[in-house]
Amino acid sequence: MTNSAAIRRNELEATFRRFDANGDGHIDFAEFVAMLRALGKSLSSGDAATSFGAIDADADGSVDLDEFVQWWQETVEVVAIDYPGDKES
Repeated sequence: MTNSAAIRRNELEATFRRFDANGDGHIDFAEFVAMLRALGKSLSSGDAATSFGAIDADADGSVDLDEFVQWWQETVEVVAIDYPGDKES
């Protein structure tokens, strides 16, 4: 892992801990919904459950750090990409 990758991983670990409200090393569904709200996202219960299920790769009912990091890098960071059509002239 490069130094910048290690720094990025540390940042994501800090973000994960912020949303792991009970500090058990996992984000459960209630913590996930609270995280979405904190990020300004409002999903129906069904949509939130579907999203949570997609992130919970091992289907154990919670999101661990590795699942969180993979989701964040594949989903959250992709949303932040500036597309050429979105730029003002």
